[in-house]
Amino acid sequence: MSGYEWLGMAAVVWLVMAVALAVAAVVMHRRFDVPAVRRALNGTSARQEIAWLRGIRPGAWRYADILATRDARRASVETSRPAGSAQASTSRCGAHTVGAVASTPVVAADRTMLTDGTVVSDGTMLSDGTVLADGTVVADGVVVADGTVVSDGLVVSNGTVMVDGRAMSDDMVAADNTVVAGGVGRKAMVLASAAVAMAAMGVASSAASAADYHTSTPQTVTAVRTFAVPDDRRTIPIRDAASLGQVSYQGDDSHDLRNGNEVIAWGEDTSRRVRIIMADGYGQPQAISLTGSYLDLDGEAQSLQSQDYRVTTVDSAEGRAGSAAVEVTLITPGSYDFSDIAIHMGGDATSYTIGNLDGSDCLPQPLTIGEPAGGVAAALTAVTSSGDAKGPWYAEAPKVGFTVTGNRLLPRILEVLQQQDATSTAPVVTAVRGKDPYGSITIGDLRIEDDGRIGWADTQPHADGWYRYTVHERASEGIMGYLLGTVRAAELDFGVDTIAPTMQGVSALPPNTTYDGQSIHAAVGERTIGIIVDDASPAADAESPVSGAGTLRAVIPAPTDLYGNVIDGGTPVEQHIAVDPASGQAVITFSQEGLYELDAVRVMGMDQAGNTTETTLRALLSETDASILVVIAPGAPRINAMTLTDRAPEHRRSTRQGYYRGDVSVTCTVHDPWFPLARNATDATTVDADLFAESTVEHSGHGRTLEALTIRNKGWNSQDGMQWSITVPVRVAGARSVSEGRYAIGLSYQGLHDAVASAAISEDMLMDGTHFIIDWTAPSIGTLTLAGTPTSWHGIMFAASHTVTLDGLSDALSGVDADSPAFAEVNEYGELADGDGPNIDAHTTGATLGNDDLDYDPIRGTLSFRLEADGFRLIAEGTALAVADAAGNYASTGDFSDQPVFAEHAIDMLAVDASPPEIAVSYDNNEVRNERYYRAWRNGTLTLSDANLDLVIDRDPDRVLVSLTRDGSEHRAIPLSALTSGDDGRTYGMTFAAQEDGVWSVDAEFHEPAPETETAAHHDRFIIDTTPPQLGIAFDNTDVANGMYYDAPRTATITQIERNLSESESVISISATDGNGNEQPVPAGGGWMRADGERHDASWTNTVTFSGEGHYTMEISAIDLAGNKAQTVTVPEFVIDLTPPHIAIDRVSDGTAYAGTVAPSIECADANLGEQGLDYTIEGAHRGPLTGAAMPGSLVRESEGRLTVTFRDFERTPDTDDVYTLTATATDKAGNVAETAITFSVNRFGSTYVFNAGTRQLRGAYLQQAQDVEIQEINVSGLAPSEGRITVVANDKADTLAPGEFGVRTDDDAGWSRTVYTIPAQRFDGDGFYRILVQSVDLAGNVSQNTMEGVGADHRGNAEVNFAIDATAPTVYVPELEAEDGHIGHHRRRITIDAKDNLAVNRTELYIDGRKIREWNTDTSLDDIPQYTLQADGRPHAVMVRVTDRAGNQTTAVYDADNGEPVHPWLLLVLPAIAGIAVAGWGIRHGALRRRRT
Repeated sequence: MSGYEWLGMAAVVWLVMAVALAVAAVVMHRRFDVPAVRRALNGTSARQEIAWLRGIRPGAWRYADILATRDARRASVETSRPAGSAQASTSRCGAHTVGAVASTPVVAADRTMLTDGTVVSDGTMLSDGTVLADGTVVADGVVVADGTVVSDGLVVSNGTVMVDGRAMSDDMVAADNTVVAGGVGRKAMVLASAAVAMAAMGVASSAASAADYHTSTPQTVTAVRTFAVPDDRRTIPIRDAASLGQVSYQGDDSHDLRNGNEVIAWGEDTSRRVRIIMADGYGQPQAISLTGSYLDLDGEAQSLQSQDYRVTTVDSAEGRAGSAAVEVTLITPGSYDFSDIAIHMGGDATSYTIGNLDGSDCLPQPLTIGEPAGGVAAALTAVTSSGDAKGPWYAEAPKVGFTVTGNRLLPRILEVLQQQDATSTAPVVTAVRGKDPYGSITIGDLRIEDDGRIGWADTQPHADGWYRYTVHERASEGIMGYLLGTVRAAELDFGVDTIAPTMQGVSALPPNTTYDGQSIHAAVGERTIGIIVDDASPAADAESPVSGAGTLRAVIPAPTDLYGNVIDGGTPVEQHIAVDPASGQAVITFSQEGLYELDAVRVMGMDQAGNTTETTLRALLSETDASILVVIAPGAPRINAMTLTDRAPEHRRSTRQGYYRGDVSVTCTVHDPWFPLARNATDATTVDADLFAESTVEHSGHGRTLEALTIRNKGWNSQDGMQWSITVPVRVAGARSVSEGRYAIGLSYQGLHDAVASAAISEDMLMDGTHFIIDWTAPSIGTLTLAGTPTSWHGIMFAASHTVTLDGLSDALSGVDADSPAFAEVNEYGELADGDGPNIDAHTTGATLGNDDLDYDPIRGTLSFRLEADGFRLIAEGTALAVADAAGNYASTGDFSDQPVFAEHAIDMLAVDASPPEIAVSYDNNEVRNERYYRAWRNGTLTLSDANLDLVIDRDPDRVLVSLTRDGSEHRAIPLSALTSGDDGRTYGMTFAAQEDGVWSVDAEFHEPAPETETAAHHDRFIIDTTPPQLGIAFDNTDVANGMYYDAPRTATITQIERNLSESESVISISATDGNGNEQPVPAGGGWMRADGERHDASWTNTVTFSGEGHYTMEISAIDLAGNKAQTVTVPEFVIDLTPPHIAIDRVSDGTAYAGTVAPSIECADANLGEQGLDYTIEGAHRGPLTGAAMPGSLVRESEGRLTVTFRDFERTPDTDDVYTLTATATDKAGNVAETAITFSVNRFGSTYVFNAGTRQLRGAYLQQAQDVEIQEINVSGLAPSEGRITVVANDKADTLAPGEFGVRTDDDAGWSRTVYTIPAQRFDGDGFYRILVQSVDLAGNVSQNTMEGVGADHRGNAEVNFAIDATAPTVYVPELEAEDGHIGHHRRRITIDAKDNLAVNRTELYIDGRKIREWNTDTSLDDIPQYTLQADGRPHAVMVRVTDRAGNQTTAVYDADNGEPVHPWLLLVLPAIAGIAVAGWGIRHGALRRRRT
């Protein structure tokens, strides 16, 4: 055997020994309970026990509270322990067990305090009054003197000796006044917390005694509480009680339950007597009373009242001669401690404590009076863990027990009875399962359950079957009868059935349609499905009774439509269906309309015991049944009236109801949520029915049918899944295009419903309630004629009246529309062309000519109209007549000018003329001197009236109407064209002026061109000699703003034309004020200067210059020398304003960066500032101009001549950081402009970091060779030059680079600052992990680091730079192949590949004979070492292992049959040996620790 194999065997032996030692250590750990020892030594157990005592459930051991409280109030205490306890003591009144209560707090006599955790070593003496605080550890041999108070958690080791010679080992004897908790077994002794009974201080203690069910050994543990003793108890004087003789208990042995000194009185009469021998002279019984207190059965202290007792006297056979005895009968149920009760003797002020009298040591301690037996009652009950108490069948095995009322001493009595052999084995209940006995329950089996009932652990039902529990007849006798009282239910019968029923569907749902790939059964009206519920016993337990099928519960979700939406009014339904006992069948009913996915319908079959089988309804049906049920409401679906859509071009559509001039489509709408199901129905009659079967078409007396429509047609669509519509063109069967004709369309639809719905075309789309007509052919028309002989003057035919007639009107299909005749042209689409009717000139008549004046005669087929009003004209050009059929197809005469009757006679207008002309002349100045002389100008007015005067003026404008002469020479010839129309339209007038001195002659004459002509004429002569002056004003500066404001001086030039100028009466008045209304100096005029002209048309000028700022007005007046007054000229107020507004920007400074609040303000001041005089913009270098929500909010305040805009703080988001330019422009009312701009930056979020392509690829990578790292830092306001820092962390060492050890350059990034750091490759020298930290402070004070969150691109994530440099190749080692000459294939061999790298292994590959066999992509230095088994095939093989690290470095190891090295298996030996020795040492240590404690 080779050395390797010997070493391998040794390693196996060591490994087995290590495992054995580990098992031994675990066994020793559990056998010696090492954790318990540790908890005992450090006080943990004591604190847990105390916490448990304080947390006892209130009321669980109420009687124990009473008992323990009485014990705590005695000088020396003896209380009961469970049967089998080793602790006991005797007295001359009978045997009893001893318990103890620790009291707290007590002040030490010598003020010595041992604090928490103090260890008292062997032999230490604790003097009187020493206080041991929580957690004090008292070692072996410590002597505790009288009066020592031991506080919570004190642990006393075995063998501790306390004064008075009472040894405290497993059985404890307490020293005087020392109260110790008993019964801690072999673990530790826990001294519970209580108060020392100090009568002088008025403090008493109460304790609770309870069996410890948390340990295997029964224990008595005493909990503690305190209460105040009544004040009168502290003032009772105590005398020598021996003079009163003895006190004795007069009990009832047959109804007294004894346990040591404790007596529990039970039975119908639970009152008990105490006899006291009295000396002579102490009064009669009515003068004797009791004082003191007792505890009621709820544990509450009560003062003794007269109704709690009675006192009687009896003869005494004991004591001195002549002595009497007093019997005190205690009546009220409760616990009485005679050391708390005093007897008061008549008029003697002395009271005597009964507990101090002779013989008091034989009194019950305490005496507990129970409740009378008549009020106690019990019943057998069964309750499951879920609280089910109904029966008689249960789906889980219930707990059987007694429910007892009226006996609050029940726990204590039961505890005492179970400690006595004579009673603990007494039978209470017998049980039967089916016909077989099931068990018997004794008193010793009983226990108090958490729900307050009396229960037992064994003989509880557990398997299916029928059970009967019967109360034993002896349970109603003696103390047991008192314990349970009257048993109301002495027998309890019930069954246990835990097996759920089975279910099977019996109704078929054959699919009759599909939707979305699902098979569906659609039915009209209510649908039911039957389910069989079977509760038969299983074959393995056929004898066991079962409860039988009970109910079927079906949970049906709210019905939905095809798209999963709940149907309106649909609600979830839960059906509870009784199973038919004969057939075992229950029927589920689906009554609400809608879709039900049967997989969503939950079905629960329940037997009488409540066992439930739950599944889906679909799972109960056959595979061939539908997976979805659709319930359709009875009745027909709803169909909308069909609508028609005129598909003709807009210009060809008819406006008349029921008539169409082109293609028409009909829209059919069906309200049916189940329409898709009807389309997919398997019944062909449903899907192939013609919905237009009742439709007809008539044309030219022939009837035809309409193209068929079915629900399979393409084009049906719905927006909501409820309403389905289709629009189809109206086509005659077999026709490809629309046909003219008379149509009647009817629609019939049934789908999957049980009734058919029908609909027709909406009546508002029909011409007669039933039909509509398609007609695009216009009617036929004839020619125009005129009444009388046509004549023409300049193209006008004048006559007293005119009649125009159009004949030959007719239409074949729709008929001529009597309401359609109109004065209009028809366009190329057959529609009336846009126009205003006939081309007429009503002139002065007020008459009109419209469509209402057209007279259509359907019999003759003519259309005519008349012109009769004097002066009315009809113009041929632009006038046409049109007529349409009922469908709206129009035919027209065309323009009248093209009709023969107008064209052949060159008539372009028809005019009505029936009255002669009239002429008149008047003057404005009639102040004549010397018959024909006037000193003022005269203006003459000529009026000429005729109905058609305007036509004459228009067609013969050059005819002379008036001739004017001055001084015998022709002055003016006025033609008809000079006339202007008057208000009435038929009277024309004109004016002529005599504005020069001289003799004037006026001659007027007019002749009209009507057939019967008449002439009107007038003649007049006069002389004029006067002329008034004329004034004018002009300014050189007219560039006004806002109506009256000028930003430059103005010069006014005043002109006056007058041949008799009076300079003194030519006045220029000027007013001047400032902006507040204060008067200012007035500029003066330059004086009147003659400009040009002769005397009769001389022109004069004067100038005034306004060069100063102010508000100005002007008024100019003049009178000539002849007394003619010129018209006054006024100039309204205007303002000269030469000063631009003042602008100030505050709260930000130019060129400043801000990291805090940024809220600029703009203030503008000007005396004439306009309402929109201030404009401002904010533009970011990156964000551009701010508009809309991007612009910060602002507050605008206005006052006299001042406007302030205050911005709110810029939004605090990363996107807000930028360089901003705030520009403010102000313009006053005069147009003066001022502009101010400042630039500042907002920089609250500091820098962001970006990387070039090389650095991005480098982050998180493993590199074989270092490279330069470039990091770009972008900042709004720029960086503080001396605050930047670059730190390179190599593994766990950080190195802050000096300024010259890395490159830095700064440039501009669209208005921001860009700083580029370049860390050279030589800073990353050697293998390891590297991290680059960049820190800077910008001009706004922000500190930025690339490791912060939010500094990455767009302020997202961080910008950490970390990578690894690894230039070292990994190592690989295969010990099995290096130990021998490769793998020669003689036997199977498991090889181990040990691959490692200085940083991280990325991949390990195994090749055999050049072929890759296995690959591991893990770091084998951290995970399990890769292993592989080489097979035995008898042939040598070349084995190659290639290892690649994370940086790409590779190492290859090749093994063949001729190459290998010795193996080193010592690791396989050493590691298990070390582990085994460590485990063995741990076990030995804890074993020794346990031995030391023992």
